[in-house]
Amino acid sequence: MPKRSIIETIAMERKKKKRKRRKAQMNKKLDKNSKISDLQRKKHELETMIQAEQARLGRAGAKDKKFTLDSGFIDSGLKAGSGQGEPGFMDQLIENGTKEGWAAFIGYNLKNKLKMEFPPLDQEKFKFGDYGYRRLVELLFESPELVQIIIEVKDVSGFQMVSLKSLFRGDEPTMRGIEALCGLIQVKTRRYDPVCETDFKYLNIILDSFTISKKENSTKIWDIKTEKKEVKITANFDKGNREWVYKID
Repeated sequence: MPKRSIIETIAMERKKKKRKRRKAQMNKKLDKNSKISDLQRKKHELETMIQAEQARLGRAGAKDKKFTLDSGFIDSGLKAGSGQGEPGFMDQLIENGTKEGWAAFIGYNLKNKLKMEFPPLDQEKFKFGDYGYRRLVELLFESPELVQIIIEVKDVSGFQMVSLKSLFRGDEPTMRGIEALCGLIQVKTRRYDPVCETDFKYLNIILDSFTISKKENSTKIWDIKTEKKEVKITANFDKGNREWVYKID
């Protein structure tokens, strides 16, 4: 039998690790029926929040509006299929949108199957609490219910794949970073093979935008504070499996 090359040996080892990981994850598969029921409940809670905001606007004298900019709602004259409302609406929402506004805007667009185009995030503006993009990411930390509504979870050979719904479009690095963050919030632990996966790099950009990471031995730590939560995220390199392991508390 011919001797295997180094490349073939490495490929064989990777396949073994992936099979081992998938086998372990198959033992943790969630009951799909209860998960669907839970997602429906979460969706109902978000719809209730949107209706409450609409009622508040109505009491404030907003006539014939489906979403105004200040509250995250957009005019009833939005163009079908755009999900953007008036020209420049998304840019303004990115700059100074509120958490309530983001929840209402995203919920409305998902419910009505309207695409949303997201521009690149500005890391420098993340330092300021009134930056709309920062408020959106803080909302993801604070509302696992919203995260479950905006993502799709698929089982691939026992491995949970988390992705944003197809209606989210825009700047690819930004979308991949937000998608990776949602996946981490959803499953609590994510593993990345640095040889064939790069999404953890975009996740790092979002986390570094919030705070400067610190190191304890070989572990990177991000301590992130929002209005309602304190979140600790760690990343360390598993030398045995040659993977980055991210965890959220």
